[in-house]
Amino acid sequence: LLADAKSCALLKEETLSFIKANAKAVMESSGWSEVTKSASILTEVLKVVTFVPQSLATDGDDFDEMAVGSLRRKLQEEGLSEDGTREMLVKRLKCHHASE
Repeated sequence: LLADAKSCALLKEETLSFIKANAKAVMESSGWSEVTKSASILTEVLKVVTFVPQSLATDGDDFDEMAVGSLRRKLQEEGLSEDGTREMLVKRLKCHHASE
C-alpha cells in the first residue's frame, strides 16, 4: 500500500513479487486485511499471482507476454531506461520499436 501511495514503482514491483512467492503466508498475515480494502491493489495482486509468461526470454517483440526481468534486460540491451512499472516498460519498448 505504501509503495502504491508513494508511487514507488520498484518497491511495488518487489512487493508484488514477494506476494506472489509467499501468497499463503501473506494472506494469513495481519496486514492482509488492509490490502483487501483496496480494489485496485487486489486487482494488481491477482494479475501478478495469476500471470504466467509464455517465455521468460521471448525472442520476438511480444512485450505484453514478457516477464518484468526480460523487459528490463531488453530495455538495457536497447540502451533505454529500465525504470518504471511493467506497463511503462512495455510502452517504452513498443514506442522504441515503432520508431525504428
